Amino acid sequence: MYDVYLIFRSITHGQTGRAVLRRAGIPSALVRSPARLSRNGCAYALTLRRENWPAARAQLLEADRLPQSVWERGADGGFRRLDP
Repeated sequence: MYDVYLIFRSITHGQTGRAVLRRAGIPSALVRSPARLSRNGCAYALTLRRENWPAARAQLLEADRLPQSVWERGADGGFRRLDP
């Protein structure tokens, strides 16, 4: 299950982030962001497993592609913000 959501302001930024993670061998999926996680309306999210977040963060930081925000989905379906 993918339980971390990396929020990007456009599909292009999300696709670029996904390419960075793909090159690093980190599985992710590009989806429309849940409405409650996007501040400015339409946004896209890369979803990935919680255990992959530290490696993904390092790769995105190195490529200067950090997301706008990062959220973790809990077992109850709620979201909590993580540090980007």
